Amino acid sequence: MEANPNTSITREDLYDQVWSQPLNKIALRFGVTSGDISKACAVLNVPKPEQGHWTKVDLGKAALAPPLPAAGSLKTLTWTFTPRATSAAPRKPRVKSTFPRKRPKDRVFEDGEHPLLNGARRFITLARRYTDAGYYKPDKKLLVDIVVSKSGLDKALILANSLFLALEAKSYPVEIQSHDDRRFHRAAVDIREVIPKKERNEHYWRERIWSPYRPTIVTVNDVEFGLTLFEMSELVLVRRVNGDYVKESEYVPPKKSKYWSDDTWTTDKEYPSGRFCLQAYARGGWVYQWRETGDHDLSSQLAEIITTLETSVDKVKHLIAEQEKEEEERWLKWDEDRRLERIEAEKRRVTNAIESSKKQLLEVVDQWGGGNQLRAIF
Repeated sequence: MEANPNTSITREDLYDQVWSQPLNKIALRFGVTSGDISKACAVLNVPKPEQGHWTKVDLGKAALAPPLPAAGSLKTLTWTFTPRATSAAPRKPRVKSTFPRKRPKDRVFEDGEHPLLNGARRFITLARRYTDAGYYKPDKKLLVDIVVSKSGLDKALILANSLFLALEAKSYPVEIQSHDDRRFHRAAVDIREVIPKKERNEHYWRERIWSPYRPTIVTVNDVEFGLTLFEMSELVLVRRVNGDYVKESEYVPPKKSKYWSDDTWTTDKEYPSGRFCLQAYARGGWVYQWRETGDHDLSSQLAEIITTLETSVDKVKHLIAEQEKEEEERWLKWDEDRRLERIEAEKRRVTNAIESSKKQLLEVVDQWGGGNQLRAIF
């Protein structure tokens, strides 16, 4: 098959380009990295500028380009670049795990329970801390991503198990993110069932809910989606009694007596509603939620959830490609800004050195009585 002219280059053309502009700009045009350009130079025996060459060019101190060596016994005189599907920023490559990410398709789940939920109840209920609203804050952080209260725990585990088994049945493995995958981050979670367009107080504070060290993910057609199951909260009228909050519906006022006075007061606070929300998210900023209502629970939406994940694969891939392109552009701009800063610093250093030399020379000449004549020259 004939090579694409946009990705093939001859020895002579490569030599001309590497001595006319920085490698990162050439790499951007071919859709590759600076390392790929350096590799092509090594294979085709093309000399390339040393580090700091382009700074010296801007200062007018660059060395001349060496002549292109004879081809000699080179096996090829052209190089074909393979553009990357998505341009990755020239950063340290991600170290991939040596363990397989996907589980066998024919995996058998004992007692109908997904492995991620094995022991989850015990670790959640051993929590020594709770939010003011009663949500668990387990001490164990490497745990399935479920945010729930004591009253909603049973329902949450049943919902999570049904969802995970349904995904596994479609050969979509559900697991906790591997330690080496650092580019996938858990999306923010707002547990409020009704989120006002504008907070009543711009300094509104919400107690921080529990979050795991690593997200729970499902891989659908080579795209990773994060999953967070949380119990939504609703505003409840509560009364402050002796330093604690009591729901107004459960408050029993004390018997009135001669010296009785009511020092309590009421306010609204978020409390678990018993209704759940599943939040799915992916790289590129994609987020989608399925919420329970009074007559429409999550267990009846499993097929819809899986279908939505499947149909969102192409969109997520596009968003990831756009995100990586923006990251690379930001990285190249940062690199160019640092290069210009080095140039300016070098110019300042040279200017300061010249001024310092002038000053020293004038001091010496002043001692011999010819300073005024020399000042006229400068």
